[in-house]
Amino acid sequence: MQLKRRKITKWLILLSLFILLVGCQKQQSSADSIVILDTKMYSNKKNIKVNEPFIATAEIKAKKDIHKDTTVEFEIIENGVSVGTAEPTYKGNGKYSLELMFSSKGEQIITAHINYKDHYEMPFLTLNVGE
Repeated sequence: MQLKRRKITKWLILLSLFILLVGCQKQQSSADSIVILDTKMYSNKKNIKVNEPFIATAEIKAKKDIHKDTTVEFEIIENGVSVGTAEPTYKGNGKYSLELMFSSKGEQIITAHINYKDHYEMPFLTLNVGE
């Protein structure tokens, strides 16, 4: 009788250790899959004039390469009115760029809509376009 208890106790301890090890492995995998995005927008020129081309860039920094799973779209807002969207070109190193030109002066905004799996970021660039 006591021999059976020892065997059962031994198997219960081994089963508990196995469950504990499997649980720790899954928790570590979840922590490794967390991705933090650092995003920003900028322009190649500081002073933009009407009908003058410039390049707007969205930059995404992450601990791993996420380019293949990321979609980026720029929304152009002229004087408070959304005039449309455009898809920028991927230039490498997490940078997406698009050449733009505004036809009127005033406050213009370019918002990048960045989607990566369950992440959604919207960095923006505000420009005061002059004549």
